[in-house]
Amino acid sequence: MFNPDEQKSKIDNIKESLYSRNADNIFVKRRHSLHEKGNIDDTNSGWNSEDDKVKSGFNIPYSKILLGAFIFFALATSFALYRFFTGSNTVSGDNIDILISGPISISSGDELTLDIEVKNKNNINLKVVDLRIEYPDGTKKAEDVLIDLKRYSEVLGDINSGQSEKRIIKSVLFGEENSQQSIKISVEYRVSGSNAIFSKTTDFNISISSTPVNISVNNPT
Repeated sequence: MFNPDEQKSKIDNIKESLYSRNADNIFVKRRHSLHEKGNIDDTNSGWNSEDDKVKSGFNIPYSKILLGAFIFFALATSFALYRFFTGSNTVSGDNIDILISGPISISSGDELTLDIEVKNKNNINLKVVDLRIEYPDGTKKAEDVLIDLKRYSEVLGDINSGQSEKRIIKSVLFGEENSQQSIKISVEYRVSGSNAIFSKTTDFNISISSTPVNISVNNPT
């Protein structure tokens, strides 16, 4: 049966526990006991799990950024090494100099002497280098002015990296007074591992300052 006195006694005990100095300890104990029985959840553990989610959410993109940076660095380094090692196996006409030393003008019928130097500034050797010269009309051989000289060619051979080959070429030019004559000078070469023939060309211009014989004709209009 319901006992009012017993019920009242329980209520009084609860009130006393609320206002007692040990109230905090009592509630802590009750909370722990309820937590062990599974009646309440630990809110702090929920907050920790949310923090873990936030942290993991930042860690994944950050690791991807680091991975992408590492891949980019590796590719850039590989490309630089490739250019460094393979670049030494290429040849450029810009690194081949054709140096010509000669007069800027000459009298018609005089001997023309040209000092020609072919310099290889590439990192690889030039193979079977040919020197070719094309003269203007009327040019004669220096040894015999009765023989026309339209073209001249000479094999210079191999020119190693950083080295050069020199030749002295002579001819006799004929032409009108104050006329400009152009001499075309070119080199053809090959490189190891290739059957292709490369070339570089330059022009040497010279003027005819005078002629041994001038002919002038005066006729009525």
